[in-house]
Amino acid sequence: MYELAENPIKISRNLRVKEVSIHNRLNYILLSNRIKKHKYTIDLNKYDVLDLIELYNPKWINIYSNETSESENYENKFKLIIEAYEKGDILKGFIKSRTKGGMIVEVLGLEAFLPGSQIDVKPIRDYNEYVGKKMEFKVVKINHEFRNVVVSHKALLEADLEEQKKEIMSKLEVGQVLEGTVKNITSYGVFIDLGGIDGLVHITDLSWGRVNHPEEIVTLDEKINVVILEFDVEKKRIQLGLKQLLSHPWDALDEKLAIGDKINGKVVIVHNYGAFVEIQPGVEPLLHVSEISWSNQPYSAKDFLSKGQEIEAQVLTLDREKRKMTLGMKQLQPDPWAEIAKKYPTGSQHKVTVRNFTNFG
Repeated sequence: MYELAENPIKISRNLRVKEVSIHNRLNYILLSNRIKKHKYTIDLNKYDVLDLIELYNPKWINIYSNETSESENYENKFKLIIEAYEKGDILKGFIKSRTKGGMIVEVLGLEAFLPGSQIDVKPIRDYNEYVGKKMEFKVVKINHEFRNVVVSHKALLEADLEEQKKEIMSKLEVGQVLEGTVKNITSYGVFIDLGGIDGLVHITDLSWGRVNHPEEIVTLDEKINVVILEFDVEKKRIQLGLKQLLSHPWDALDEKLAIGDKINGKVVIVHNYGAFVEIQPGVEPLLHVSEISWSNQPYSAKDFLSKGQEIEAQVLTLDREKRKMTLGMKQLQPDPWAEIAKKYPTGSQHKVTVRNFTNFG
């Protein structure tokens, strides 16, 4: 901040201040809208542009000015943007409006393009809320032929986040429980913001039960606790779990359940080789196709069952330690071979139907 004298200098509307020398040491360009009547201090910024009619002139500041045309003024501003780009300097500006693929922003009095992907490190849900906002930008691309300028706000955030990521990664431990915010939801899982770095909860680690889509379990911006399953410092990847913080459904399985017991369940998925039957959330034993019917034909389980079907089955195997169980349906029906000797004794004659011909019979 610099003290300004009370003696104003009148500057014509078309006049531009090219350079300000402070104590003959520092060169600055002054921003007009920062200087107002009855205020005697201003903050000088290297890339601010003067567009002012009245300026309070301190005795120790020498002002050099000249008349410039509109085209010359544009060129001067464009040169400042080029200089900022080459030096990697940060520019202040504001977002004017939306456009296809991003936003139109104004920096140093010129319009520039801000791609939607360069606004923030977080996904943008409502671009309109950014219109009119003042932000800092970094010039990331210049097309000299068409005078196009591309800026980024995300680049500035990423620079700060990089240090945060290193600090967070250095403190991670497998099994550690952290609070995070749901940042993005995809068909294969959920990205959690851990305060500067993202981790992924795969859809299979959201719940012990079957999940069709992560939106069934979490919502955007929801704060949840997750556990670290594994992480890779070099790749900056963190695998998280949600279901691991909940008791395993097998722990709640009826202690009296035993092999041979009848049990009801719902078919949750069907393959050719069999079906998985949910007997309680998170417990889905296999019903193999060979245990569905007494027929020895190579049928598919899809010929007998459909998703969502309620069935009754019998527990064939049960291993609580390995958390494995198999079911059977045919065991609830009489075995047709049990009475075969009595029903069809040797030497008896019967009328039959030919089902198929093969090369061996």
